[in-house]
Amino acid sequence: MEWDGAGHGAATRILFPVPNAPRKQRLLVIDDNPTNLKVAVSHLEAYSLEVLTARDGESGVKRAQLAKPDLILLDVQMPGIDGYETCRRLKAGPETADCPVIFMTAMTATQDKLRGFEVGAVDYVTKPFEASELLARVRAHLQIRALQDRLEDRALDLEVRVAERTNELQRELDAKERHEREREQLLEMGRLQSEQLRALTRSLLEEKGSKDSHLAHTLNARVTERLELVRGQIEQAQAASEAMSGATAQALESALAQAVELLEPVTRLVGELGDGLRAPGAPKVDPEPLLVLSSRETEVLQLLVAGRSNKEIAYTLDVARTTVSTYRMRIMEKLDVQDMASLIRIAMQAGLAQKPLPGGAE
Repeated sequence: MEWDGAGHGAATRILFPVPNAPRKQRLLVIDDNPTNLKVAVSHLEAYSLEVLTARDGESGVKRAQLAKPDLILLDVQMPGIDGYETCRRLKAGPETADCPVIFMTAMTATQDKLRGFEVGAVDYVTKPFEASELLARVRAHLQIRALQDRLEDRALDLEVRVAERTNELQRELDAKERHEREREQLLEMGRLQSEQLRALTRSLLEEKGSKDSHLAHTLNARVTERLELVRGQIEQAQAASEAMSGATAQALESALAQAVELLEPVTRLVGELGDGLRAPGAPKVDPEPLLVLSSRETEVLQLLVAGRSNKEIAYTLDVARTTVSTYRMRIMEKLDVQDMASLIRIAMQAGLAQKPLPGGAE
């Protein structure tokens, strides 16, 4: 089969735009006629195309597998395996399955053309053909192939980006889930600590209430004991006054009446203090009012709270009885109280009754 060069010399060289590529686009021409191959190579290479050749279908398939051309021009009528069988083998091989094939044929029957498309060809050129037509078809399919390659590259790049973004989103979701778990753990720890703190607070309040109750019981017992002792002394004095007569007996009875009158509010105060100390939420003891007293006045007040008489206080402190009375009046003025009941209440709230008595007195 001879290459028909009709129109070759008169053909105008038309430069077709080629998509950007890192190398020359490569063609493989498979034809058994050396003249056809020589004309094809010289004509196609003039348009910046790299052209490879093969003389039969067997060698054409092998060379296509090694060179991986961008386009194959395949003659239909060849000795050995013809163009149809060669195209089937090209499309069956993974290295060449995507390479477009253009048939070069002198057969114009529709059945022959359809047969070419059935085995995988993308186009055909009928011989004799014009060189410009051949170039136009070649360039068109090279552009399509280049665009397909770019599309595949874009698809691959998009797939990679989607995979990266998917991994990034998964990492963000994992981090969010981790932070949510940590937040829940912190909230649970806070809840447990809050419960522990409430339990500890209840325990401390119960313990404090128990201590306050014990303190109130002890204080009430001691003051009551002192009051009973004072009542006994008053009863003894009343018994002694019955054996006396005259002005002395009247003076003693008057003093005893005053003592009993003073004793009654003290007795009521003891009961009130005991109840107040035992009640939940009782106010804290405030020793501040006693800071206005001198050390001697504090001693006198402590002895008065303990139930000591003026005579006993004077003996304990080694002072005159009139001096004790003076101290007593001065203490009441400084603490702004009008009676002994209020004075004793302030002293007991300040905890003065729990301190050791001056001079080692019991």
